[in-house]
Amino acid sequence: MCSLGQYDKSQHYFEQLRKDPNGENLAWIEFNIGRVLCYKGEWKEARDHFDCAYDRMMTNKPVRVKDSTRVLDKIGLILENQGKYDEALGYYKQALDIKEKCYLPGS
Repeated sequence: MCSLGQYDKSQHYFEQLRKDPNGENLAWIEFNIGRVLCYKGEWKEARDHFDCAYDRMMTNKPVRVKDSTRVLDKIGLILENQGKYDEALGYYKQALDIKEKCYLPGS
């Protein structure tokens, strides 16, 4: 729905899913709500959902370090859009470090 520009409909869908996840992964639900809010330019609210998604990924078992890179990239994007370039760079680097460790040969 986001790719079709139906941000409000997409946000509503994920918020309903969050209330009754029916086995769906709450971290990814929070991540997708954050994505919708990013598309809408609602940076603070998006950041709140990305922080929640990241916390869920890193505290729930199994820990999902690889998946967390997508969240870290989105947080970096928000900070970049807010003109907080140094802070954004820190998140991008953190995501890159994880990707290098997880995906490069010999890692």
